[in-house]
Amino acid sequence: MNEKNTAYLKEAYPNVSRHITWFECHDGWFKLLCRLFGALESAVIKAKEPKLYYVEQVKQKFGALRVEMSATHDNDGLPLEGLDTALKQAESDSMSICETCGKPGYIINNHGWIYVSCDEHNNEKG
Repeated sequence: MNEKNTAYLKEAYPNVSRHITWFECHDGWFKLLCRLFGALESAVIKAKEPKLYYVEQVKQKFGALRVEMSATHDNDGLPLEGLDTALKQAESDSMSICETCGKPGYIINNHGWIYVSCDEHNNEKG
């Protein structure tokens, strides 16, 4: 992800992004990440101990968005409301969004390299 989008995510969602230094995905997922980070930020702000929850890693793996969190449950072992749902929805949504441009896309398996692309960007990579 480019520096401008990275800086925006870190500034707009400071609670969940405070430990992230870079995003291992392309700019086509920027809007998806804004929605996800907004949902995560809302969930974390409502938590008893918000400092427990932050994003550790954002990457593309096997064509889907993967977001690793520091924690998803509180100290009592209860899941933080809204966190799991937001993460699963973003992962699911990512599998139909071109990682390069953000247009509708589909999963491509190019000799073991799996990614999501629209027709235009698949032709560039293929």
